[in-house]
Amino acid sequence: MDMIRIRKWFFGLFLLAVLVGLSSFIKNSVYAEDNRIVGTGDREDLLRSMAWLDNQDQPVVVELFTSTDCPGCSVADSILFKIRDHEKIIALGCHVDYWGNVGFDDPGTSECTDRQWYYDSARWDGEAELVTPQFITNGELKFRALFAYEILSKIRVSHEKRRPLKWILFEEINEDTLRLYLPDDDHVVTNKGKPHGVWLIRYHDSEVIKIPPQSENESPRIVRYTNIVKRIFHAGRWYGIPRTLDVDLTNFSDEIRNKPGGWVALIQHMNGDRIVAAGKLPDPKQDPRAQ
Repeated sequence: MDMIRIRKWFFGLFLLAVLVGLSSFIKNSVYAEDNRIVGTGDREDLLRSMAWLDNQDQPVVVELFTSTDCPGCSVADSILFKIRDHEKIIALGCHVDYWGNVGFDDPGTSECTDRQWYYDSARWDGEAELVTPQFITNGELKFRALFAYEILSKIRVSHEKRRPLKWILFEEINEDTLRLYLPDDDHVVTNKGKPHGVWLIRYHDSEVIKIPPQSENESPRIVRYTNIVKRIFHAGRWYGIPRTLDVDLTNFSDEIRNKPGGWVALIQHMNGDRIVAAGKLPDPKQDPRAQ
C-alpha cells in the first residue's frame, strides 16, 4: 500500500512539472512567431502589454547590462529598444567592459561596469560573477530574461510590489546648465539616516555597429544598441525634501553632449542602491528632412 501511495505522489509531481513546462512554452511561443527574433515580440504588442502603466503616475527604471561578447544580449537589446519610448519607462543600456574577447570595444563606459559591481555587492543573490544580459528594475530587482513576457512581468512586479518611485523634473536653464526639481520623500532619508546621492546620466540614442568575425568562416555581425549610457555623474545630495539642483553640464565632454540622446536623473542612497526617484529628458527629435 505504501509503495502505491509513493508512486501516486511521484506521478502527481511529474504531471505538475509537465503542466508548468507546457505553460511556459506556450507563453514563449507567443513571441517567437513569424520571422521575429525569438523572444523579442512585436513593438506594438509589447507596448499594448504595458498598457497597465498608462494609468500610473510613477516612473519605472529599466537598466540593461549588456555586451558585444554576450550571445543572448542582442535579444535583450532589441526588447530595450522597443520599450524605451514609453513615457513611464526610463530605459538605459549599460555596456560593460569586462569581457573584451571580440577585439572590439563596447560603446559604453567603464562606469557601467562599476555600477553593476555596486549592484552585485549591495544585493547578494548567489551569483559569484557578474552576468550579461542582466536587467535591473528600479535599482533592486535583478533578473536575466530573453523573453519579452518575462521582462514585462518583472517590470510590473517591481512596480507593484515595491515602493513606487517619485518623479524628478527638468528645466533647461541654458546650454551649460540643467536644473533638477527633486521631490519630497523624507521618510526614505530618515530610514537610511543619511542623505542620498543625485546622479545625472547622459545617454546616446543608438549606435549601429559592425563587429568583426572571430574566424574566417564567420560573417561580421551587425548590432544596434539603444539608450547607451555614456557618463554617470554624481551631481549632488538630496535630503528628502523638495529642492532644486543646478548641474553644470560642462562636466560632460562636448563629444558626449553633442550626439543625439538625452538625460536621466536618479536618486539613490549610493551608486548601485535602490532608486527612490527618477526622471528623463530626451533631446528634441530633429526631422532629418530639415537638415
